[in-house]
Amino acid sequence: MKYNSVDFTKIKKLCEQKSLSIAQLERELDFGEGTISKWRISSPSTDRLLAVAEFFDVSLDYLTGRSESTKTSDDILQDSDIISIQRARESMDDQNKKEMMTFLKIAFKDHFKED
Repeated sequence: MKYNSVDFTKIKKLCEQKSLSIAQLERELDFGEGTISKWRISSPSTDRLLAVAEFFDVSLDYLTGRSESTKTSDDILQDSDIISIQRARESMDDQNKKEMMTFLKIAFKDHFKED
């Protein structure tokens, strides 16, 4: 299976964060020279893309531009803060849930994106 597109700039950014070049990443993953660079114009195999995702500990959705979050949904579900918030929400009525979200959006407005 192949992915239709990869956000090459995200791979490049991840490399920069680890002080790696694309060529060094290719060597680290045992890819042929130029393999990742070719993804600018062609689609990688799922196995290759998964290897990059695992190396950087990010999701495939992040690498393909379908998500801005580097975390997988499993990572999010295991986050203790998210679990605590979810537990609190379970005991709230709809009005309390709405108030909580309003508070969070006001308190952390720089971190919330409108859908």
